[in-house]
Amino acid sequence: MYNHKKITLVLLRVFLGILFLSSGISKFTSNFSAESYLLHATSGPFVHFFAQMAGNPLVDFLVIYGEIGIGAALLLGVCVRFASAMGVLMMALFYFSAFPPEHGLVSEHIIYCLSFVMLASQGAGRLLGLDSYLERGTMIKKHFNVFRFLLG
Repeated sequence: MYNHKKITLVLLRVFLGILFLSSGISKFTSNFSAESYLLHATSGPFVHFFAQMAGNPLVDFLVIYGEIGIGAALLLGVCVRFASAMGVLMMALFYFSAFPPEHGLVSEHIIYCLSFVMLASQGAGRLLGLDSYLERGTMIKKHFNVFRFLLG
């Protein structure tokens, strides 16, 4: 039986998944490029690091498909721990691209990072997600036990 804490985790996972999936799909359908942002909107001590990435098609690919992959994984509850780690990495890069933030040190990117940490640490993929099904499978137990760390 699911208690209110587990339901809250499932809701956080699903809605964060919808947010990232829809953001990635929106970028995919609108011919997204990070070039202008990386050249003009970045600031702070890391501005040169991010400006060097401008115009690199790999960066655009990673942003678009990273958001789609993270969103789909969270929505389905599959490889939630891995998807959360990638989400923390992506949000940390977004955070430091305009450091320090305009409105204090806590921005939406920090809140997203903390949400991902919460999902990964609490095994949110095991709650109404495919991770619980995959963990019970004999193939994972026999041949890919290391893979279990990515689940949850």
